[in-house]
Amino acid sequence: MLKKAYLLIKSLTYIEIFLSPVAILSAQNLALNKSTASSSVYKKVPGLVPGPNLLVDGNANPTLSMGHCYHGGDPGGGPNWVVVDLQGSFYVDYVYVFARNGNADRLDYFIVGLTSINYLAPASNILRGSYAMCGQYKYKTVVSARHTLKCNANLVPAYRYVIFQQPATGPGLFTICELEVYAVTNLNAKIWKRYYNNRLIGNSFKVITVNDRMRCMIKCLPGECYSVNFRQNKSTCELNKHVNGYALSSLNISLEWDFYEVQYA
Repeated sequence: MLKKAYLLIKSLTYIEIFLSPVAILSAQNLALNKSTASSSVYKKVPGLVPGPNLLVDGNANPTLSMGHCYHGGDPGGGPNWVVVDLQGSFYVDYVYVFARNGNADRLDYFIVGLTSINYLAPASNILRGSYAMCGQYKYKTVVSARHTLKCNANLVPAYRYVIFQQPATGPGLFTICELEVYAVTNLNAKIWKRYYNNRLIGNSFKVITVNDRMRCMIKCLPGECYSVNFRQNKSTCELNKHVNGYALSSLNISLEWDFYEVQYA
């Protein structure tokens, strides 16, 4: 089943533009029962070792004592990461992250990265900003809830390992009750998500003049460009490069500008 190309879906804060037909196919959780590793494991849960294997056991029960949640032991500003080996290279479309029934701030603004480096070996260390950025959750999380993050669709090539990490400003004790990872079903179907009156600062590598926003998006090529800023009244298009992500503080309110991120449909 296909949706018509250039279908527009509007909301109060953004608009999504489909640049090609969208195939609706069944999805499979690539992370289920796969190998995992973490920067630490919390040692003070009575009768339980809340290791990273619990992230991918297929049970999202949000109660820590039930034995289905990962609980890290790093302090605030520490490594606070987990990694999943998908056991094959995939273009990742989106991830689901399931929160515990308490301490939601430990998941706030979580980061999802992609890499081809095997960090499952003991003593591995994953540094923020050193891997391709699927994306960063732009909001505070909610207890006992599923949170969805779409990956940037201009990342190339496909990746084998998925990283989940708390931002450096987080409180530590990184805790997640389940992770699910889903691959792209149609590499040619993409969405441009628009943030009204916003502009990403400090990531532009090229500024061009174009007649409309669609031409601006077409100039943003996979592997080179990951988002755009567009100013309608001046026909100004800024192409942004941030393969390792950008600071959420760089996305600023800016009248007359709109910020667009590319995702898979």
